[in-house]
Amino acid sequence: MKAAEANKKGAAMLWAVLSVLMITLVTAGIVFISRTYYVRERTESQKMQAELYAQSAINLIIHDIETNNENSSYVSDNNTTQTVTVEFPGADNWSCVVAINHSLVNTYDESADKSAIAKKSGEIYLTAKVTRQSGSAGKVIDLAEVCAKLSYNGTKWESEGYYNL
Repeated sequence: MKAAEANKKGAAMLWAVLSVLMITLVTAGIVFISRTYYVRERTESQKMQAELYAQSAINLIIHDIETNNENSSYVSDNNTTQTVTVEFPGADNWSCVVAINHSLVNTYDESADKSAIAKKSGEIYLTAKVTRQSGSAGKVIDLAEVCAKLSYNGTKWESEGYYNL
């Protein structure tokens, strides 16, 4: 009789250990899935924030070009490429570099009195790239790249909006 009761107690102990093991495995799975979703959501949030940073940097340069036209420091006649680093407050390990590519052409019209009059036409392409340095490893992560275009209509620069490469 004592052997039968000992077997029952052993079986109960085995079921208790197995139940705790199953609960531990299910809990670990839920924690793992939650952590995966958290990391993915954080990455998407950083990419969205980086895209907004890039658009803000481009908007700052577009505003300067549209306001100052030919006197803007971002406009050059010799079709050079400039790079500008834009810093935002509170983004210590983030970097935003804007590349400004010119395609400015001087065309000449012959008027009735045969004097050459220069007319300018052209485009400016802006590409803002936002990167972030990861924690202790120092690895640079590309977060977003935003492009925009401006056209010169003969009298002033006008934005044509954003585009994708």
